[in-house]
Amino acid sequence: MKKILLCGFSLFISFCLVSQAFSAYHHEGENDSKNFTATYPAKSGTKLDHCALCHSGGSYESKGKTTTLGSCQWCHYKYGYDGSGNILETMNQYGKDYHDNGRNASAVKAIEAIDSDGDGYTNIQEIEAVRFPGDAGDDPSKVVAPSRIYTKAQLQALGKHTQFLLMNTSRSGDFYAEYTGVPMEVLLADAGILSSATGILVYAPDGWAQYHPLDS
Repeated sequence: MKKILLCGFSLFISFCLVSQAFSAYHHEGENDSKNFTATYPAKSGTKLDHCALCHSGGSYESKGKTTTLGSCQWCHYKYGYDGSGNILETMNQYGKDYHDNGRNASAVKAIEAIDSDGDGYTNIQEIEAVRFPGDAGDDPSKVVAPSRIYTKAQLQALGKHTQFLLMNTSRSGDFYAEYTGVPMEVLLADAGILSSATGILVYAPDGWAQYHPLDS
């Protein structure tokens, strides 16, 4: 397994956010999130206050290998940073229903009684239960997974690893940096990750999500 490094303090923040509150991730200039939270103010700051409410992840094949992307990466892959792609190709069915009904606050209300993802629960039932109405694998019958919060001291007790890395960025160029922190595989082992796990989803403080498959 490749080592993924995160500095202790950032990791501490990330674990707190995932376990206790979901920091909304909004694109500048978009009003869709505002339309949703204006209709359901109690859902502001929950996992529904995120791009994944309307956007799905996806997979693509390259050189015989399948790469799976979360909703954030999939949108940038299909729609592009320049917006040259088809935004509908990044949406789940809830997002498409919202789009087709006017893409405004009225559209959010208009699709409440619809079962967009076909899982047997209406959109409003899923929203009230803080479940994604566009994801058939997430419904009110699902039990929330157990969570664990690490303090900074607990992370420091796990030991640290320093590594000099080349950081590739899509816009600002490439640069080298030295990072010190707890190797992700050490943290996951300490947290008791299941042997059947296939990947991890890491959230940044602003809500940006990045999926990492666990290679054997």
